[in-house]
Amino acid sequence: MIKEEYDLIIIGAGFCGLIIGQSLTQSSFNFKIFEKSKAFGGRASTRRIGGQSVDHGLQYFTPQNREFATWMQAYLEQGLIKLWANQFYEWKSNNKKLSLEEKSNSYYACPNGMTSLMKEIAKVLPVSREIKIMSAERDFEENIWTLETDQQIEIKTKKIICTAPLEQSLNLFKNYLSSAEELALSKIEYNSALIGIFAFEFDEMPCPDWKGIICSEHEILNWIAQDSSKRDKPNQLILVAQCNPEFSQKNFNESEEILLAQIEKALKSILPNFNYKLKEKQLKKWLYAEPISGLNKPFMSAIEDSLILCGDWCLASRLEGSFLSGKAVSEHLLNI
Repeated sequence: MIKEEYDLIIIGAGFCGLIIGQSLTQSSFNFKIFEKSKAFGGRASTRRIGGQSVDHGLQYFTPQNREFATWMQAYLEQGLIKLWANQFYEWKSNNKKLSLEEKSNSYYACPNGMTSLMKEIAKVLPVSREIKIMSAERDFEENIWTLETDQQIEIKTKKIICTAPLEQSLNLFKNYLSSAEELALSKIEYNSALIGIFAFEFDEMPCPDWKGIICSEHEILNWIAQDSSKRDKPNQLILVAQCNPEFSQKNFNESEEILLAQIEKALKSILPNFNYKLKEKQLKKWLYAEPISGLNKPFMSAIEDSLILCGDWCLASRLEGSFLSGKAVSEHLLNI
């Protein structure tokens, strides 16, 4: 059994966990981030198809908060983030046609995939990947947490910051929460999401003139991204189609073959003249895709600040919510 000791540990190297780590790098805390998977970023994830990056989770972000917009600036200058589009198209069920959305917006994306941004943040942080926290036990006399992992590592720490999806956090820490805290967390819910990824040959045909299609009135799809339009030199045309929450929830456990066939048919109903040759198709399932109700505050603190639960579910928004939650936790820790 390997034994490690820290002032605090962060569970999860998603965006929220990485922002907390980034904010604490100049502090006196001896800390480490533990991530159960191989990749950084959580739902801000990228895979490769035919050598080309494809975002199969979060596709873009629209900064509304001034602090988040300021944070983005350094990465815009580095070219890790770019303005992707100012307007998407909308598909309406009444006429089944595409038209530009009424209001313009600033949609930002990562030209090398969302994971590239997460890797840039993580490269200077103490992160251990592919290590899952299996249990956590509090010694109230010594004021120390002891955690055990699936890699036979025993971790002792004064504080725990858990950024995992809420249900996973509760599996570890439910017994250490008060009835009021449990009740507040029980009201928070997530939508699931089914994502279809379709790679097409370019041939002699030009790329479509749209970058994203909002199709919230469709019976299956919520929106479609021309993911390859984010890339500087794409070698294939790739569409990423996200199913709506109702369809995703109802069909989450259906087979990949059946789901891809249904999503492909739905794509054709929205794009009847889309005549590119299909090369490959893949499916991604997100059980905790998007919080639909939040805590209405950036984090929950328990047991005299020795346990903090945080993440996008706190403020019921995606990347920006993760950022604001992480920043609030960091400021709280630095001001204790």
